[in-house]
Amino acid sequence: MKNLHFGAGNIGRGFIGELLNKSGYHITFVDINKDVVNDLKRRDTYTIRILDENIEEVELNNFDALNIAEEKEQLYTEIGEVELITTSIGPNVLPIIAKDIAEGLKLKVENNNTKLLDIIACENMISGSDFLKTEVFKHLSEQEQEFVNKYVGFPNSAVDRIVPAQKHDDVLLVEVEKFCEWVIEADKIKVESNRNIEQVHYVEDLNPFIERKLFTVNTGHAALSYIANYLGIELVSDGAKHADVRKDFIAVLEETSALLEKKWGFEKAEMEAYRIKQSNASKIHVL
Repeated sequence: MKNLHFGAGNIGRGFIGELLNKSGYHITFVDINKDVVNDLKRRDTYTIRILDENIEEVELNNFDALNIAEEKEQLYTEIGEVELITTSIGPNVLPIIAKDIAEGLKLKVENNNTKLLDIIACENMISGSDFLKTEVFKHLSEQEQEFVNKYVGFPNSAVDRIVPAQKHDDVLLVEVEKFCEWVIEADKIKVESNRNIEQVHYVEDLNPFIERKLFTVNTGHAALSYIANYLGIELVSDGAKHADVRKDFIAVLEETSALLEKKWGFEKAEMEAYRIKQSNASKIHVL
């Protein structure tokens, strides 16, 4: 199985890349950063450092890279050869890469290449793959759009993993929190093997999972910051260690959990486990 991943940054290498590597995909990272691309081409492995009470290091292999500015023809060819395209480049950049994806799909149509393909935007946004599809279709004719609709899926997804700001001598080393969640719409998937990615949850409705993240992860981080600031604590990392801050932080998450249980039918034990993971992550490593 082959994957093209747009974005060789920390999320791409430290989250999506890790799960796809575990699942047996050969990953081709696509990026404009020459230093990162050249290192990925030159090296056989890179390291992910998982931040937990006990730090774990994972070595990844089975990858290569393309420079999107200099290797477009090879990129267009690769689009016709892979089973999965993913992105972690930021919502604002999706319209920019849409043209390159469209060029690869045009070549796929021209060659009558009916190999099934899924394109998944792994971004911090709602309906990211739908948005990317709309941008891609701006560059395709009606006939090309019909072909793509038949052979290419655009499942939406929700992603959650904290990757702190960092800088290392090793440009490919990436540090991430232990907890991660990748949820994908099952009914839009075209390629059967893309239903078996390790640690991915496949669902019919993404909305409960998007709101769970927003009202637990994002709300939790905001509450932690506001409460710490109110008590005169300047650094969020110090606030996370403060007993009174953590008490109120946990109370906020318990309240949002009750809302999510009532609205979406999450089990109490399931929400408690999710909440504890987020609480522990904030105690160990807070952005």
